[in-house]
Amino acid sequence: MKKNNKGVTLIAMVLAVLIMIIIATVLVYNSQDMYKLRAIEDMYNDLRTLEARVEIYYSKYGALPVGAVFTDTSMLNETKNPNDSGDYYELDLELIGNLTLYNGAKVNPNDVYVINEETHTIYYPNGVTFEGETYYRLPGEYSVINLGPTLEQKMVDAGITGDPESLSDVVDGVPIPEGFKVSEEPGENTKNGGLVIIDDFTGSEFVWVPVKDLEEDGYRDETNNAVKFGRRKFGTTQNLGGTAPEASKYTENLPIDLTTSVEQYGGFYIARYEASYEDEKVVSKPSTIVETANVAKANGRLWNFISQVDAKAACTAMYGEGAKVVSHLPYGAEWDSTLQWFKQTEFSGEANPNTPIGSDSTSWGNYYNASFTYGEGLSKTASISKLINTGEITLPQNRHMVNNIYDIAGNLWEWTQEKYGTGADRAIRGGIFSNSGYSDPAAHRGYNSETYSSSFGSHGFRPLLYIK
Repeated sequence: MKKNNKGVTLIAMVLAVLIMIIIATVLVYNSQDMYKLRAIEDMYNDLRTLEARVEIYYSKYGALPVGAVFTDTSMLNETKNPNDSGDYYELDLELIGNLTLYNGAKVNPNDVYVINEETHTIYYPNGVTFEGETYYRLPGEYSVINLGPTLEQKMVDAGITGDPESLSDVVDGVPIPEGFKVSEEPGENTKNGGLVIIDDFTGSEFVWVPVKDLEEDGYRDETNNAVKFGRRKFGTTQNLGGTAPEASKYTENLPIDLTTSVEQYGGFYIARYEASYEDEKVVSKPSTIVETANVAKANGRLWNFISQVDAKAACTAMYGEGAKVVSHLPYGAEWDSTLQWFKQTEFSGEANPNTPIGSDSTSWGNYYNASFTYGEGLSKTASISKLINTGEITLPQNRHMVNNIYDIAGNLWEWTQEKYGTGADRAIRGGIFSNSGYSDPAAHRGYNSETYSSSFGSHGFRPLLYIK
């Protein structure tokens, strides 16, 4: 009798089914394990986030962001911090605000996180169970929340008398407005070196100018002619007038809100870079439409076909009524206070600190007679005019940067609100790439009509901020 080799025996079928069942079971258990392990890691991330946010909240308000007392802590007995004492409170997540959680309240709105009033250890009472063990807190050492001085204490220590509701923190004596964070890059988080803040939404960067640290040699008007916050000449022969327009003189009348803010907070913020509106291109934009997409970031498309009227509007539109800062086109007092800060820091060792600011800024600006390397090995030699991206990397290193601020000298003339004469002329500052550093130093004042938009692409601007 012949054997039939084409069929599948019953035993083989049973074995195949058993193997499939085993594989499926392993896969199910592995999937469940992965889900539980991910849930534990999500809980850990939530707890770390909450620790950081509790610190920030306490710094600002001097209290923990808590609600009702949490009484049933029996489930935590095996994992409690032995130094816990007093009550446990539910964290009020709405008080903390703008919070993204990956476990707990995200999965079940009725879940809570609790904090001990003494040790400030944070727990997740619902826990996450894996292989018979339930996890309620961060692993290893007990969490430690550094509840340092409150925001108001920091303000007192720094001599800041402004509104604490406008600030998120004070770092190295510098007020940090709501909606901004301090740069974490080395050399960008100290007042003396130029503390940089970054807009949480747009990424625009600004640097604090510590007016309260300046010498009292500024000029504001006839009665305020020896002040920290004022205009200066830096050895130039420019004719400065008072607050009312005068023929052949540069004049300005500072808003009271600006001068008050500078007095209360100790300074103002200046854009780290010249204004741009698109990344990584050097193609200019006509000024026929004012957009709110004005940013101050490195390597942006320079906004340099623009009138003073449009530049002023673009700056004003950056931040609305709900913001804790007021954005504006700079005044002469702000430009010169920035230069005075440079004079007292970067150029203080010069035989005459006014020279690189008011006589010849070739050594630190993009000018016709300057030589340097930029970008990826590109060369700019003397006697060649070349507009480059603001904040471009250069050799010598950071050639165009002083105290973390780029291109104050050269590259583009920058519009200000300072007036010239009795008509519609407005001052331009800082020099331009097509002129020499000795004919257009950083302190030089020129002027054009406020409606003038250069076909040569020579006029740009940068926004400034004062805190409300």
